[in-house]
Amino acid sequence: MFGKKLQQENETLREELYMLQQLVEDVADELMTLELDTSGKISSINTRFRSEFGAGSDAVIGRHARDLVPDYLRNTEHFRLMMSALDNGRVWVGAWQVHNTNGEHLWLRATLCPIKRRDGSLDHITIFANNLTRTIETSRQHENLIRAMQRSMAVIEFDLGGHVLAANDLFLDAMGYSMNEIKGKQHRMFCPPDIYNSPEYEAFWDRLRRGDFVADRFKRIDRAGREVWLEAS
Repeated sequence: MFGKKLQQENETLREELYMLQQLVEDVADELMTLELDTSGKISSINTRFRSEFGAGSDAVIGRHARDLVPDYLRNTEHFRLMMSALDNGRVWVGAWQVHNTNGEHLWLRATLCPIKRRDGSLDHITIFANNLTRTIETSRQHENLIRAMQRSMAVIEFDLGGHVLAANDLFLDAMGYSMNEIKGKQHRMFCPPDIYNSPEYEAFWDRLRRGDFVADRFKRIDRAGREVWLEAS
């Protein structure tokens, strides 16, 4: 009777272990994965890491995790927090900026997981990471484009209710207002009554609230009441 119960418990444990291993393997298939020894040195990497990190990725094996971060990036807050978690065996999630063997900068979203034995001692550390480099670089390109537009074009920003959130100097100079005079005010302050009382005006805002792109020539009124025509998107 005792032997049968022990056999059932062992079978249950084997089943749980299998399911846990399956989970780890599935995660590792989707994420860059590194295993570190208790000193923080990289002992193994998976196929996804090799693919994302680039040629010569096996050269990181045997190096400390901090060695992947160039000196000029070691004064960041996220690097300090990651190293503190690594040294103290704590879970940590955040940005990990590294250089690959070709000197290319990579932005990784990393999760550091200390794996401990039943007695609480550290066995090894696993790092799961996503490569966000392309996403971040694309975002920076968009930001640069927006800055260029801000320098060369009049720009005004509204919430979905048509209230002014912000405007650049080119817009303010063109319309004769200061930011304090228009912030929080309705878009209709720039329009003559025949426009903001028209069905077309309501349809215009309905399109914007739906997220439609609108580009046209618009008749507006400046601070002095003068008619201004804007070619706007």
